[in-house]
Amino acid sequence: MAHLQGTALIAKAYDRPELVDQARDGVRALLGPPR
Repeated sequence: MAHLQGTALIAKAYDRPELVDQARDGVRALLGPPR
């Protein structure tokens, strides 16, 4: 999870909120539907 959090921080640092959304979507795709 640390890598994913780091990705979000980097995206925010560059003021690219769409990258944060992409990262979240990627997490959902990897983990599958919520349980």
